[in-house]
Amino acid sequence: MSADMNFIRNHHLLLSQTSSPYFKEQPLIPSIADYTSPFSKDYRSSEFSTLSPLPSPSQPPPKPSSSTRSSISFSPHLSTSSARGCATSTSSTATTYSRSKTVDKKSEGEPKQSRFLPVISKEKRAEMNIVIFNQIAEITQYLYLCAAAAVSREKVRSLQITHIINCTLDVPNFKGENVECVNIQVDDSSRAHLGIYFDRCADMIRQASLKNGKVLVHCVAGVSRSASLCIAYLMKYERMSLLQAYKFVKRKRYVIHPNVGFWQQLIEYEKRIFGRATVKMVYSNVGMVPEVYIEEENELLRLQQNSRHR
Repeated sequence: MSADMNFIRNHHLLLSQTSSPYFKEQPLIPSIADYTSPFSKDYRSSEFSTLSPLPSPSQPPPKPSSSTRSSISFSPHLSTSSARGCATSTSSTATTYSRSKTVDKKSEGEPKQSRFLPVISKEKRAEMNIVIFNQIAEITQYLYLCAAAAVSREKVRSLQITHIINCTLDVPNFKGENVECVNIQVDDSSRAHLGIYFDRCADMIRQASLKNGKVLVHCVAGVSRSASLCIAYLMKYERMSLLQAYKFVKRKRYVIHPNVGFWQQLIEYEKRIFGRATVKMVYSNVGMVPEVYIEEENELLRLQQNSRHR
């Protein structure tokens, strides 16, 4: 196994030893890109879809003008450590952003062992996957976010949940007394129109909070659709910018990873509310990505380089 693959599978172990606020409240698990990627061939990013290795698109995005051209590149790496239904494993894609396209010819194709990061066993990764997918993250005192597998009678009762927003196509609504359920049937695809539900869901969360209710929002993995709805609520009623809302939710549940289509819709929603955008989409060799993903990956690379000098 190459050093790059070991790094992708284990970089959260490194981050968990730092002061990064994203990793203070959550257990150690692999990168969220193990569960979802917005860059599959048909531009779908289902939270649990089985993806093949991703080549560069056959039709690259239009090139920006020379004054705005970005030097960012994107390097996909195949991973086999995602969870399906919190019980089985499936093949998925771990994504790494980089600002350099240079390939070390001398070391290309040569297997390497990581000198800095221990290998996490498949059993340990599966255990960590189960932990995160069975957690419910408290976003605010009246708003919660989770994966479908985390919804149980015991947890709903103990948290005193009064409303559930189920934004999946196939997961049945929770059946319980005194719990109002709403099903937002949207696929986790960059082409799906989740934005048309931003106001409806934000209003529902707001009305519930005014009556001392509590709302639980879930999709399949608690990664893309449900996270996007929580971010939209924070923008509309907590008056957070998109960047602030994303970072706020990520601190509570660091595995969130809205797909690129949802990001574009959130950006338009922010413009509608505030008249400006705090997140922009940038060019990469697989298309447009939110700039915040590039910044996060650069931080991972910085931490990796720092670890080599210890």
